[in-house]
Amino acid sequence: ERFPDLLASMPNDEWKLLARLAWLTGMRIGELAALEWSAGAGPWLNLAARRVIFPAEFCKAERNDWLPLHPDLLAELAGLARPSGKVFGLAPTAGALQTQFNRLARPLGYTTHDIRRGFGTRYAPKVPAHILQRLMRHASITTTLRYYANLDPALEEAIRLA
Repeated sequence: ERFPDLLASMPNDEWKLLARLAWLTGMRIGELAALEWSAGAGPWLNLAARRVIFPAEFCKAERNDWLPLHPDLLAELAGLARPSGKVFGLAPTAGALQTQFNRLARPLGYTTHDIRRGFGTRYAPKVPAHILQRLMRHASITTTLRYYANLDPALEEAIRLA
């Protein structure tokens, strides 16, 4: 609900893009810090396929993975695309990026993890748990179920259908 306020508090367009990318993909701060415009060792943007690609070496689940890019981000990213290099030059390390983002976001009650958790919470009632697991890139469905799945409404609906 207060995400527009968070965007308005960001000091420039690069910070706003980082916040929007986090909000609309659920990417971890380390993934955002490592994000590149072209294929490399870390996550990268494949704008033609409308995806963020995660090489296995970079994933907790140790398998190649990808996320769809929200349509609202495609035009913005396409307009900024470079042949190579990091997407964000806001900080030298993921830890520094997290510290700087949190400094900007805390007055509004946000941290980088809150943005990721907000993504999972928004999608939890809309998609099956196994899809949410893929969107969140959890190695185990147990993590997804523990933090995001509220099975009560589904259980009640299942009884009504019988």
